[in-house]
Amino acid sequence: MNRRGPSGALGTLLLVVAVGVIVGFTLYRTHARGDKVRSETNAPVASEATSAAANEATVDVPVFRAPATPSTSTPRAKPDAARARLQARVDRTHALLASRFAGETVDRAWAAGTETTLTTLATSDQIRAMDAGIEHLDVDCRATMCRIGGDFDTITQGDDWFTLYMANVAANVPSASYKYDKNPDGTWHMTVYAIGRK
Repeated sequence: MNRRGPSGALGTLLLVVAVGVIVGFTLYRTHARGDKVRSETNAPVASEATSAAANEATVDVPVFRAPATPSTSTPRAKPDAARARLQARVDRTHALLASRFAGETVDRAWAAGTETTLTTLATSDQIRAMDAGIEHLDVDCRATMCRIGGDFDTITQGDDWFTLYMANVAANVPSASYKYDKNPDGTWHMTVYAIGRK
C-alpha cells in the first residue's frame, strides 16, 4: 500500500498552486490583450479636412482600418469607395491648379528661364536607365506655375519619369499634381501642373 506522508501532500498542494498561478496569469494576459485590441479598433479614424482652403492646398490620404465586426457588404466595397473619394480629391486639386494656371499672365523673364531649365531636366541618366523617357514634351510657364505635358507607353513609365523628374526639378518647382489621359493610340498623356513660386 502506498501511503503519502506529509511531504507528499505538500508537493501536491504546491503543484496545484503552481498550476493555478499559470492558469490565472494566462487568463489575465488574454483579457488584457483583448482590451487593447478593442481600444485600438474603436480608435477614431482621421477625419476629412473641414476647410475648403485646406482641401485645395493638400490631398489627404484616407486611413484604412479593418472593421470591428464582420461586414455584410462585399469585401472590396469599402476600399473601392475610399479609393474613389481619394481620386475625387486628386481630381479637384488638379482642376484647381489648372484653373489657377489658366488665369495667370506670363512673366516672360521667369517663364523663359524656367521653361529652359524644366525642359533640360526632363531627361537624365536615371530616367534613361529606368527606360522612362517622355515623348512629345511640352513645357509652358506663366507667372508662378508651369504646365508640363508628354506621352508614355505605359503608366508605369510615366510614374517612374514623374518621380525622377520631380527629384531633378524640386528646386525649381517644389510641388506638382499630375493626371493621365489615354491617347487614341493606347499611349498615355500626362499633364503636370507645377507651382514654381508663390
